[in-house]
Amino acid sequence: MPRVVHQEPWVVGLRAVVRSSTAKGWGVLKAGDNVRLQVRGDGVSGSVCLPFRWESGSVGDVQQRVRNIYVLVCDGYTLQDAAERAETASASSAIDWSTALKDFKGRVQGMGTQVSEKTWKEGYKPFLEEAVRLLEGRMPPTTAFKLAESMLAKWPNVEGKNYEARKKGVNALTRFLDHCIEKGLPSASWTLTKDQKLELKGQKNKTAEKGTLRDEQMLELLEIVSNKEWRNALMLLMTYGLRPVELKHLEARRHTRHGLQMWCSYRKACGKHKTEPRWLKPVPPKGASWGDLCEQMSEGKLTLPPLNTPSAVNQYLRRKKQYEELKQKCQKSGEWITPYVFRNSYSYRCHQKRIAPHRICAAMGHSLLVHQQNYVWAREDTVFDDFGDS
Repeated sequence: MPRVVHQEPWVVGLRAVVRSSTAKGWGVLKAGDNVRLQVRGDGVSGSVCLPFRWESGSVGDVQQRVRNIYVLVCDGYTLQDAAERAETASASSAIDWSTALKDFKGRVQGMGTQVSEKTWKEGYKPFLEEAVRLLEGRMPPTTAFKLAESMLAKWPNVEGKNYEARKKGVNALTRFLDHCIEKGLPSASWTLTKDQKLELKGQKNKTAEKGTLRDEQMLELLEIVSNKEWRNALMLLMTYGLRPVELKHLEARRHTRHGLQMWCSYRKACGKHKTEPRWLKPVPPKGASWGDLCEQMSEGKLTLPPLNTPSAVNQYLRRKKQYEELKQKCQKSGEWITPYVFRNSYSYRCHQKRIAPHRICAAMGHSLLVHQQNYVWAREDTVFDDFGDS
């Protein structure tokens, strides 16, 4: 039977584009009513049927599919596996990624998952907006791993730098893709494995340790604060080990058994959960002479400055020369400090008083695991003091 040669202009054009966008030995032919991709080359040979009709209207789809398969084969996949992955990846092209991102944001900020706007802006938005930009581009990634690699290009992991940012990015992308899979995105190519996540995060940064301030250092810092409202704010941070944001959520309440006590109504988002409001326990620095802050608040004598932004405390302290000098001194000894230093120092004082760890955690509003991983229990000098010099 004589061989049928298809010389229609659209066929000639299609075959020319396939040859120019792949490699020698790659071509397409008619198989019944559909298109078949045939490969005859070094290390790769065989053919696969593509889900497109042999007609001029399919040219664009065929070109894109063959190109996607070629890229996957170059990455080490077999022809058959590459064709299957390209098929599932093509399903993702039907997704309106911008709408999916908007839906995802609404989901994680509602339905009990409680991701704050601040957490969204820092831990989700920059990564997922970059991912959507790539997915809506001319040559979108065809797998979750390729997408993550391209997305994280803005945060290169060189000598341990950007580890924390890459970790946030991987976690955010994982949650976003899981959301899209629930909506119909094929899971085979759009799920990151545990090993892939570790590879993407890269080497962990060698970071400085969180610092603490000695009691006398905090009192000296307070002496240079002339503004009464800011003095009140710093005294509260030092006495109760607060998160700076908690300054806006304090009130003096009467406890049924223990009388007037400080109450914090702030609820920190922790994944799908929120911390509970709590009673605060005062442990002021040694030598503090500011009296009962809870009583002063109940009498309206403890006014606070306007805390209009989450970084208000940090912005205020950075304007103080003594605070910047303290930061530089800590950096030279391998430590770093932020406004959380008052909270960390509170933790240290509580442990020095031999308060049970679980009670410290209740007063600070976090779990024992978080406390163990993030807060100071002892300093080098106190270890020598407790064990003696022998």
